[in-house]
Amino acid sequence: MPRRRRRFIHFVVANLTVTRPWRVGRATLFPAGRLLDQVEAELARRDPALPEALIDQYRSGLVDRKWATIRVPVLVSGDGVDEGTNEEARDAARDVIAVLRLFQRARLRHFNLDRQTFGLAQDIGSIVEQRWITDARGRLGGGWQVHGIMAHWAFKTADMQAYRADPRFAYLDTALATADGDRVDWQRGARQPE
Repeated sequence: MPRRRRRFIHFVVANLTVTRPWRVGRATLFPAGRLLDQVEAELARRDPALPEALIDQYRSGLVDRKWATIRVPVLVSGDGVDEGTNEEARDAARDVIAVLRLFQRARLRHFNLDRQTFGLAQDIGSIVEQRWITDARGRLGGGWQVHGIMAHWAFKTADMQAYRADPRFAYLDTALATADGDRVDWQRGARQPE
């Protein structure tokens, strides 16, 4: 049986910024641009250089340096990462995000944060709906409305310190840090509902 190797799967956390690397459970959140810098450094070391189309593919989604990324450790056999491992990493990232959304609400109890949050792109989609209005004479008017998430969120260093100091989140952080196979029932109950 091939030896299992540690790898990291990274995802963009849309609408989230952090001021410094932040370990939450087994995952680590990184400030915007950090992963792009790592990718570009690795691409610059390649000899021979990769084709430009492949370089663009590696950089896409990171070029605007806008949002934080989350790095999830995984164990893989061989060099490849299969779809099951990707899904497990995505679920682990979602668990971290669910706890941080709860923390976000604990920090700002009296604010409606339903439209100001963060997550994996497929989980927090947002669209702008345009509308056109005409009258019987053909005069034109219009407008637009945002559906979904419309504002980003930032965790600053003070938030990261408060997260560690709050026993409720220390408890949840311990649950997140425990490998899925080793979780007990109370820890599985802390997962974000599907």
